Amino acid sequence: MPEHITRMHMPTDNARIDTPDYWAERYASGQTGWDMKDETPVFRGLRLRGEFPVSAVQHGQAATLFVPGCGYGYDALAFARAGYRVTAVDFAAEPLQVLQDNAVSSNVNVAIVQADVFALPENRFTGTFSAVLEYTCYCALPPERRAEYARVLADSLAPDGWLVALLFPTDGRTGGPPFAIDPEEAQQLFTAVGLELIRSEVPKDSHPARAGKELLALFRKSM
Repeated sequence: MPEHITRMHMPTDNARIDTPDYWAERYASGQTGWDMKDETPVFRGLRLRGEFPVSAVQHGQAATLFVPGCGYGYDALAFARAGYRVTAVDFAAEPLQVLQDNAVSSNVNVAIVQADVFALPENRFTGTFSAVLEYTCYCALPPERRAEYARVLADSLAPDGWLVALLFPTDGRTGGPPFAIDPEEAQQLFTAVGLELIRSEVPKDSHPARAGKELLALFRKSM
């Protein structure tokens, strides 16, 4: 059966974008323009074509998958249904409750954690995961914290683990969140923390509203 939501202490003294208050307000007011209401088409395509870099079963066990900034958890649920052992993390309680309800109703097991990605417990999140899905968390963070976030993702991966990053938006927009992403800068930040870029391309199966504004980048952590 689905696991209960684990909540960890987080600062709640203001509504800056790197606190849960800001995101709780966005969800409560319906300001969720990032919500595509379904699994990310690019991730689905990778999985269905057999191109996702980590198979659902590794060495006789379910591969472990980390989804930071999971929101309503469409991707977390889809990969859990496909046989992955998924841990989903978000700042805000509101989307995680929806994810929990959907996991229960579909009898899918997802470990759901309400937490700051910069304050994850080391015993659960260090060197743990076969793969990490990055989508719309990088662009939602204050840009000055991107290097720190890259380190968090690299540290969460087991040796030879994969970061599957769908970088959005890459169209040079101003303001945010979401804050524009320079793919070259992102690559530099991820390689600086020990991740090797294996594949990079503009995906052909982006959601229509995001076509041409995404870059798929697959990185592998050295052994």
